[in-house]
Amino acid sequence: MTNANSGAQGLGSFFRTGLSAALAGAIIGGGVWALAIRHDGEAMARPVAGTATRYDRVFGNVYYKVPAGYRAVQQAGGVAMVRNADALANNIQGVLLISPGLPLTAQLRKELKAKGKPLFVQSIAIAFANLAKDPNAKLSNPAPVNDPAKDGYEAFALKGQSFDSDAGQKRFTVFVVVLTPGRVEAFMKIGYGSEANLNALDGGFDALTGSAEFRDAGAPPPSRLAPALPTSMAALSPAPASRPAPSTKGGASPAPATGAGRSCGIRYRQQCSYTGAGAYQSYNCFSVPYTPPGCK
Repeated sequence: MTNANSGAQGLGSFFRTGLSAALAGAIIGGGVWALAIRHDGEAMARPVAGTATRYDRVFGNVYYKVPAGYRAVQQAGGVAMVRNADALANNIQGVLLISPGLPLTAQLRKELKAKGKPLFVQSIAIAFANLAKDPNAKLSNPAPVNDPAKDGYEAFALKGQSFDSDAGQKRFTVFVVVLTPGRVEAFMKIGYGSEANLNALDGGFDALTGSAEFRDAGAPPPSRLAPALPTSMAALSPAPASRPAPSTKGGASPAPATGAGRSCGIRYRQQCSYTGAGAYQSYNCFSVPYTPPGCK
């Protein structure tokens, strides 16, 4: 599928985008080419050998591989991935997500045709990132980043900025939204607090999206499946053995790390959105890990 290589590119031109009530309810390949997305909207094609060996996991319609150096959890609401080093340091400032996606029902196809792909793709991003909760949220124009004739699907990249009231800080997001023959799939890279925390995930997001293909686009199943992922968010927290042992000097144990008078352990928030429309409507949630602002 796509590689999302953000490098040092800026946010670019943003604008506020409205979300119709109809689209709010309607939110939300198997070729041998992968694409490197640049934030200027251009794409650089490169051949990839051994499509079925590029991924080793299945999440619904999506074939993918967890990036090296990341740990992951799979729940009904999606797959969440964080860097091992950040988890072990109790300092998660970013996360990669695969959404559960949506079937392209007759009603969604009607919306897609009526509104056009740019607005439809933006609506998906708005919904899955809860951007509608922030009246000052910003979202870029979606940029097509692949060759649908070769891949069997259409992929778009766009970037958003909003204030996450639950996490208490700014949230920077890069989206890759994919329209497959029968579904809408979405990948997200989220950084909290600063763009630097978003950019720290570049390599992982490149590897994740670069590994992905889609069952309904004709991609073959993985040649070999990796072991099942844990389902508890506790798997994204440091293992007990990785935490420093209590000091015996003076008979006192060290106080837990704090920032701005609060505990600095990893926290989780629910990122929820309505998906589907009418009889297909449901409410899905991602458990998104983060570290409170001011913590080190």
